Amino acid sequence: MARSSIPLPREISLLRICAQKLVPQLFAPDVTGAVEHLLAVQGQQVSALPHALLARSAGTLGSDVSKAFAQGILVRHRPMRGTVHITHARDFHWMRLALKPRYSAWDEKHYAQFGIDHAVAEQATSIAQAAIAQAGGAITRKDLFTAWEQNLATDHLEPKQLRSWCQWLMFRCAHDGTVIEGPMGANQHLFIDATALPEADSPASGFRLTQEKREDGLVEGLVEIARRYVHGHGPVLIDDLAWWAGMTKTVAARCLEAAVEKDPRLGRYRLEGERLLPSAPASGAQERKLLLYMRQNLPDLLASQRDAASELMFLPSFDELYVGYANRTCLTDSAGDRLICPARNGMFRPLIVQDGRLVGVRPVADGLQWLAPPSEKLAQRTELLVESFLERLAR
Repeated sequence: MARSSIPLPREISLLRICAQKLVPQLFAPDVTGAVEHLLAVQGQQVSALPHALLARSAGTLGSDVSKAFAQGILVRHRPMRGTVHITHARDFHWMRLALKPRYSAWDEKHYAQFGIDHAVAEQATSIAQAAIAQAGGAITRKDLFTAWEQNLATDHLEPKQLRSWCQWLMFRCAHDGTVIEGPMGANQHLFIDATALPEADSPASGFRLTQEKREDGLVEGLVEIARRYVHGHGPVLIDDLAWWAGMTKTVAARCLEAAVEKDPRLGRYRLEGERLLPSAPASGAQERKLLLYMRQNLPDLLASQRDAASELMFLPSFDELYVGYANRTCLTDSAGDRLICPARNGMFRPLIVQDGRLVGVRPVADGLQWLAPPSEKLAQRTELLVESFLERLAR
């Protein structure tokens, strides 16, 4: 999906910092609260996730993240765009069904290519769940793949296809809601039985999803995703939700309007300079693409927390403040984009942010790198911030 090119002022970045609980007075009480607030947190890089959660929660340590996974509270899966995210366990099944009720054409193509039909998927699930149970409730990816290779027919595959075949079996089981990643191991997550998680239409579900559609034809689950996205990420454009949730822009626009109608705490706004003013529904496509959606109390929160929101911040690679939006112009420009991801290969670097703007990055192997030469004071403050945060992560 092409990035949105509408220029957004720094004020939007500061509002997003408040919305994402990156300010001490707004911190979540624990790492689970940080995930629930954002609904889903980018989890592609296992080592970066604890950093993202500690940056949004009060008095937490790296070990608190491991505990939340070990206790079965958090899970790791691919609810959106095929990209790995972390959610609360009770949000797994309803999000899965709301966002991907059917296999995509891309999925179908690969399932056919590797001979993964309904019967094979059922066998793979049974084998995986038996191996998980035998291992005491969790299993490594290597052991999961070995169980499949040893117990399923593989004569139709060439040796070099085995790993890809196992990966697509893994995707199929997650999509079907049978096997999912849970507890943290050595730089990986272990696989657990997903059928033990709250069912989508159960009282224990994070949102009680039914098969009924709204009068406007939208699936209630998609409206709920839009609503919670606005709460945790706003101000957001239609392009942002479409990017984040893997929706079409048409569906995203309808979901955002439905979310505003459903939740009186949300509002739609238009930009006048750097000011956000309440707006009526858009009258046309051009006006619609410029609308921003956020919590109505967010400007007041920023007014009371402006100094804290403008503070120096050390955020991980793949942080939601950057990857959670299609339009990142309020946070950085094209030079900043190149600094964050110089190889254009989807591998992002940890961020240094000040006054709501990117000022540098900190690749693990290379140390601090800056958009512009920093003052001696800023360089020293950043080194101390990074050192203290790394110590907190290690505990």
